[in-house]
Amino acid sequence: GPLLYLISCALFGTVSDAAGRKPFLIAGPVLAALAATGCALASRHTHLFWAMPAWGIGIGMFWPAIQAALGDETPPARLTRVLGQFNVTWCAGLALGIFVVSPLYRWSWAAPFWLAAATFVVVALIFCLKRMPRSPRHSMRGALAAVKPQRKELGWLTVGRATTFTVTFTMSTMTVLFPKLAKLNPSFGIGADDASPIMSAVRFGMLGVFLVLLAHSRWQYRLGPLVVLLAAGCAGLGLMLVAEAAWSFTLAFLLVGLAAGVSFFSGQFYGLHAYADRGRKMAGHEFAVASGMFAGPIVGGLLAAKTGDPRSPYLLCLVLMAGAITAGLVARKALERRRPAQRC
Repeated sequence: GPLLYLISCALFGTVSDAAGRKPFLIAGPVLAALAATGCALASRHTHLFWAMPAWGIGIGMFWPAIQAALGDETPPARLTRVLGQFNVTWCAGLALGIFVVSPLYRWSWAAPFWLAAATFVVVALIFCLKRMPRSPRHSMRGALAAVKPQRKELGWLTVGRATTFTVTFTMSTMTVLFPKLAKLNPSFGIGADDASPIMSAVRFGMLGVFLVLLAHSRWQYRLGPLVVLLAAGCAGLGLMLVAEAAWSFTLAFLLVGLAAGVSFFSGQFYGLHAYADRGRKMAGHEFAVASGMFAGPIVGGLLAAKTGDPRSPYLLCLVLMAGAITAGLVARKALERRRPAQRC
């Protein structure tokens, strides 16, 4: 699933610049609904395995296209607020979803899959009924096609993608390996039912950052807010190395969520703000997200197995995030040398 998501988001996001967003905004949810239905009807674990490719392709079709469509239909002056509202909506759904899915799963293991299938069908119907331009070139922002992005925009797009990869690598490593860390250390007093609410703190951290960023624009093309919140993520990863209680693990996930929120929002904004090929730019953004999600648990798991230390992946993530801060500072110096009169 994750591997096909990585491939399909890079492919279909770019194609949507020429073919239009609507076909992918309908086909993606339909495929995801079919995958969720297959999971709900599965009688063996192997059936779940065969449903995952459709899930990965469907989400890969939908996610770059919906973000690009927001850029197509939103005036530049309102892009920050609209993009922020979009991020708040999906992030709140993920943060609160665990509290809905857990009781549903205890009632029936198939119920969460049926709920997901019904939700995707509703999304597909919404976009079936929505009037959209046949091609993004006909959107209100089509005039940007003739604008050549400045070096500043190109540099910040790279910074946004690099930090997005780093934080998604970190988040996926943390959420996949944390239950195993808790199981190996009974002294933490964290049971199987406690791990999911603790890990949901990362979503609440992202949600808080999204709410702040959508209301302001002073963070745009400025390194300070990005570095401060990435440093908060480093503090969270440092806490993961020594934490031994539920509250400290919750705080660590929350701090990493702050870094994830600013990185994800930055990657989106810098890909939509000054470009006409927004499908391609969001494909690149989602490729950074998907590659981090795919690589994180694999690399982290191999490192933990090699060292015998279940916390060693968090040290790796700490080094990567500190490296992202250093790279950002170097990028700022380069941008200032190119445009000495422009404050970044």
